[in-house]
Amino acid sequence: MYKCIKNWTYNQNDELIDLCTYLTIGKIYHLSNNPPCSEYVINIIDDRNRPHDINKDLFINIKELRDTKLKQLGI
Repeated sequence: MYKCIKNWTYNQNDELIDLCTYLTIGKIYHLSNNPPCSEYVINIIDDRNRPHDINKDLFINIKELRDTKLKQLGI
């Protein structure tokens, strides 16, 4: 599960790309069964209920964050 932390990014020409049609900040997204097109993206089910490759830096991995926090607490 991945939580959206921002719904905009920049392309190669430093142009702002608004992804609010596909992503909602704070919403939890699940991975689709499709493989991502590169190592820098994840393939999620977007707000339109379609699989979509999206940059990883727009999300936090909830399981990894939880494991890190538990380790910091010594649990």
